[in-house]
Amino acid sequence: MAIGLAAADGDTEIDTIVAVHRWGEVVPPCGMCRELMTDQASEARVIVPDGGGETGVAFDWLLPLHDERRVGP
Repeated sequence: MAIGLAAADGDTEIDTIVAVHRWGEVVPPCGMCRELMTDQASEARVIVPDGGGETGVAFDWLLPLHDERRVGP
């Protein structure tokens, strides 16, 4: 939702993304959000849970081969 609202307002340069659930804990973005990020923010760092804390990862770590077409099984 936030990515779409930012883009609609003309803000398309996204540096870092973090998703939190309603209790404020950091969670990995869902599959639908990852697909949206492919189009809107594929260069952004994504904050994800890591053991007892958080770490920033490259988008490709969350959705590897997102630009590749697969043929066969």
